[in-house]
Amino acid sequence: MARLVWNAVPYRYFGYVPTPTHPFELAAFASAAVPTLRITELRAPQVSDEAGSMTGFSDAQGNSWLAVAPSRDFTHEQLDNVLTLLGYLTRCSASEELPFRIFQPEGIAGTDSGIVAVFRDPGGNPGNDSEILTDGLYAASLGRALAAVHNLPSVRIAQCGVEVHSISELRDSVRILVKSGGRYIPASLRRRWLAAADHEELWTFSPAPIHSALSPRSVWQQDGAVLAITDFWDMCIGDPATDLSWVLPLSDDSFISRFQSAYSSWRNAADLHLMTRAQLYSELALARWLGFGIDTGDSQVVEDAKAMLAELEESVGDTLLTPRTEPVAPIHFTAAEDPLLSMHSDPEVDIDELAVVDLEDQLAATPYPPEEAGSLLTEDLSDVIDDILATHQEPDEDDH
Repeated sequence: MARLVWNAVPYRYFGYVPTPTHPFELAAFASAAVPTLRITELRAPQVSDEAGSMTGFSDAQGNSWLAVAPSRDFTHEQLDNVLTLLGYLTRCSASEELPFRIFQPEGIAGTDSGIVAVFRDPGGNPGNDSEILTDGLYAASLGRALAAVHNLPSVRIAQCGVEVHSISELRDSVRILVKSGGRYIPASLRRRWLAAADHEELWTFSPAPIHSALSPRSVWQQDGAVLAITDFWDMCIGDPATDLSWVLPLSDDSFISRFQSAYSSWRNAADLHLMTRAQLYSELALARWLGFGIDTGDSQVVEDAKAMLAELEESVGDTLLTPRTEPVAPIHFTAAEDPLLSMHSDPEVDIDELAVVDLEDQLAATPYPPEEAGSLLTEDLSDVIDDILATHQEPDEDDH
């Protein structure tokens, strides 16, 4: 299918809460989370966006660390579940079930509205460099990494206390999101997205473990190979296409082709409509961005989202993500087209007199061995059929 590209928008912000944003604030909370740390300098990466805030720093021994403040709050139970999950994922990484590193927090400090977690630096760099999203090696490595996440046992991940979403819930969430945009979402996009939510075949898949909040900053790479994936705060059982949606607007067709090929090779479950749903979620990111602006009262975000929605509307027009399902028209044969109807319409043929031959009775009554009797019976039936066909053939012109 054709792939649409526009400026990428943040994907994760439902449950958004204010977080410490200045690197000095993050460093102060990091010191509280790991009291033995002596922070000597701040360094890259330093990021603050709708997904949260992050800064790198070094200690007196020259070790590199990250202080991360996700833009969501946690209950004690939710935080315990996340730590249990990270422990399990770390074991999967050690056994190479996951072909990348997983890091557990070395310490966590509470803030007024959330947490700051301290991790050892994964190494490499976040994959948010535009050049890396044209690298075929990175495409293949990323495809394998995400397939490995989706191949994890759903039951075991669910036992870590993550949310489990049914296909029905996923479809309803699309409908709710579209309708919540109200008059800001163009009518053609509403039809496009709601038609996709209602298309049965599109949702024929098995929910699987997913990261659910992937972005370039969550994937750490070096020389085109995925080293680590971070930010598993919102892992759940859901639609694997969610984890692929962020890639589409950021990369070219060649990258997508390599990525999809690697993903399909490593994935242990077939999903014929995976990329179509990924396209749907990628487009719905605009509606989520709009919702973020409305919820936070940020008029600039609302205007930005409206402009991108208008751009998308112009790109797709009235086309749908899924083909329309046309009603199946009944097929009516004429007597000339259907031999049986032709025989019914012929007054000289009495259909009721056409005998049904019981082959078992014929074989039982014949004095020949069964294999020879079957051969003779076949020849006799062929003669009968030939006689019937000859009787009802159209007369040649020479016969008149």
